[in-house]
Amino acid sequence: MNRRLSGLVLLALLSIASAALPADKLLGVHSARVMSQSMPWIAEEAGIFRKYDLDFPLVYIGSSPLATAAMLGGDAELLQDGGLGTVRAFVQGNTELVCIGAIKNILTQSILAGPSIKRLEDLKGKKVGVTRIGSTTHYFAVQAFRKIGWEAGKDYIMIQTGGAPEMLAALLSGLIDAGTMTAPLDA
Repeated sequence: MNRRLSGLVLLALLSIASAALPADKLLGVHSARVMSQSMPWIAEEAGIFRKYDLDFPLVYIGSSPLATAAMLGGDAELLQDGGLGTVRAFVQGNTELVCIGAIKNILTQSILAGPSIKRLEDLKGKKVGVTRIGSTTHYFAVQAFRKIGWEAGKDYIMIQTGGAPEMLAALLSGLIDAGTMTAPLDA
C-alpha cells in the first residue's frame, strides 16, 4: 500500500511540476516596422503563441545589418528581416544563419518625395534617405538610381535616417528630399 501511495504522490507531484513549467522562450528580432514583417504581431494578437505555450518577445532593431549582427552575436534565436544582412553575412563567409522561410521575393519599396519631385531625375544633387547603409532600403535606392546611371555621392546624397519612422519624420520635416519606404509608411 505504501508503494502504491508513494507512486500516486510522485505522479501528482510530476503533474503539478509540469503544469508549473514556464513557457518555452524564444527571442525574436525584426528589422523593420513593415507589413511584410507583421506576421509575428498578428500571431501574438491572435493568441497563437499563448496557445502553444511559447513566450516570444519580438524586439525591433532598425535595419538588416544591425539585426543580423544581434543574431550572430547570440542575442536572439530568430530573425525576421529583409534578407540583405543575412545574405551579406553569408557572402562574407559566415554560414551560421539558415533561412527557413521567405515572405516575398521582390523588392517592394517606393521612393517618396514632395510634390515638386515628379521623377527620379528631379533628385539630382538632392538628399535621399535610407534607413541604414547595407539595409534593404539602401539596396533598393542604389538599384533604382543605377537604372538611370546615377551613383550615391556623385549624383545624389544618401542620408542614413536610422529607421522607417525616422525617415518619414525626416521627409516630412524637409531634412531629406526623398526617402525609400515600404508599406505601410509609403501610404
